Amino acid sequence: MARITADQEATERRDNLGAVTGVGIANKPTRVVSTVEAADTTAGGHTILFGEIPSGARIVGGHLYWDDLATTGSPELDIGLAGASITADPDAISNGNDVSSAGSGLLITDAAHVGQPAWDLVNGQTSDPKENFQVYGTITTAATTQVGTVTLELDYIVD
Repeated sequence: MARITADQEATERRDNLGAVTGVGIANKPTRVVSTVEAADTTAGGHTILFGEIPSGARIVGGHLYWDDLATTGSPELDIGLAGASITADPDAISNGNDVSSAGSGLLITDAAHVGQPAWDLVNGQTSDPKENFQVYGTITTAATTQVGTVTLELDYIVD
């Protein structure tokens, strides 16, 4: 049970202008946008730290955008959660995004998870540890063979 140490950290983070941490007016979500210039790697398992969210944050949407990260092979990008008092779950939010050619997709790959608190998406977690979770990506199945940009947009509300 520990926080992850990423190979790369996002270079740009910004919230919606005027957004508040909390429910806000009419449950206006907070948007976290993180962009990283993903490195070419020699193997899968490369990690990217996108930022942090409260463990009680209800993830209500978001998108992933990526450049072509491979001239050969079929690397995939999973989006997971890690925290000080939980076992890191590398595909808690999103699983199997094919980054072997440029594309985009919804952040949450299982519609049943929309609106669930972040802690409830972590495998085996039964209660809110009331801490910040790291949102991170893992390149799996193959190496990225060329440099490219990956952007994560994550929208959440806090009750």
